[in-house]
Amino acid sequence: MSNDDDNGLIGAHLDTLAIRSGIHRTAEGEHSEPIFLTSSYVFDSAEQAAARFSGEQTGNVYSRYSNPSVRSFEERLAAGRGRGGRGNGLGHGGHSQRLHGAAALG
Repeated sequence: MSNDDDNGLIGAHLDTLAIRSGIHRTAEGEHSEPIFLTSSYVFDSAEQAAARFSGEQTGNVYSRYSNPSVRSFEERLAAGRGRGGRGNGLGHGGHSQRLHGAAALG
């Protein structure tokens, strides 16, 4: 497996996609994705933090919003379903997301 966009998975079976999609190796060369046990991230400047929190710039801001572990899970959902998926770092976030989605449908 590599850091290429396809991760060597073009034409892979759905079961393989469910397990191996979304893995982005770090310099450590781990076999499966690492779990990031942090709640916050460092910014180069206040401007960078503001841009990330506002959505103008991509990147992690707070682990309940996004983190590499949840992003890997979302990529696996997308690979298995053929469309996007959304994950949360917290149980209540999932409940809120489901309620807001249902309310938006009417």
